[in-house]
Amino acid sequence: MIADGPLVTIIVATLNSAHRLPRCIASIATQTYPRRELVVMDGGSTDGTVDIIQTASPVTYWESSPDRGIYHAWNKALAHAHGEWICFLGADDYFWSPTALSRIAETFATRPPQARIVYGRVAVVNSGGEVLEDAGRPWQRQDRGSLRHLPVPYPATFHHASVFRQHGGFDESFRIAGDYDLLVRALETADAHFVDEILVGMEVGGISSAVVNERLVWREILRVWRKHQLTPVVPLWWWWTYTRVWVRALLRGAVGERLARRLLDLYRRATGRPGVWSRR
Repeated sequence: MIADGPLVTIIVATLNSAHRLPRCIASIATQTYPRRELVVMDGGSTDGTVDIIQTASPVTYWESSPDRGIYHAWNKALAHAHGEWICFLGADDYFWSPTALSRIAETFATRPPQARIVYGRVAVVNSGGEVLEDAGRPWQRQDRGSLRHLPVPYPATFHHASVFRQHGGFDESFRIAGDYDLLVRALETADAHFVDEILVGMEVGGISSAVVNERLVWREILRVWRKHQLTPVVPLWWWWTYTRVWVRALLRGAVGERLARRLLDLYRRATGRPGVWSRR
């Protein structure tokens, strides 16, 4: 445990998440790292979420009022963040172990000085806690084009506070890819440092992982590329990925969600990959 380490601010945005928020808050409360604060921004919940926030002991600051989306909520929260390092969780996210913050705090002290983004791996899980995917891998800048392929899972990403002083907050015109947009801005002038262990669990179904948002995710990724002039033409692999997203949507509409997932897994197994859709 690092008693004299930097203060870490954890920002959680939530809306009507009374069934999942307790796990998120409990994972913060049980962290062995003592230098932390928790800022919770609720979008005006009506399902008992506010009662949970009011009685949660680790909450440093909270408010509940309608917002314009997750990036507006996070921007509001930044005004109440005092930490040298800042991370952002959704109500579906939780620290993987009680030592996650202690581990990342050790890295803050040993990271290269130009690394103002420090990140680890995320375990993508279903509602039963089964791991579906282990996301996150090392990244190094080779050229500006490499910013199109950031293997940085956002719930396990810690930003030095200077990132926001230099680049401002999140672009609220995005619904899902505002975090990616911020990382591209930050990594134009800084580096990212990878910690090769799982730091956060993320349950599928949140705004960025929900099946219904797949097409929007890829459209907004393309917006980020164009905004920052990362590609003169749309890469063929983007078109291939977006086409697959459309095919999945058409399949769900034709045969229903349950059968579509089974058929998608049959295809994955036929191509030598494990099935994941039926386990979501």
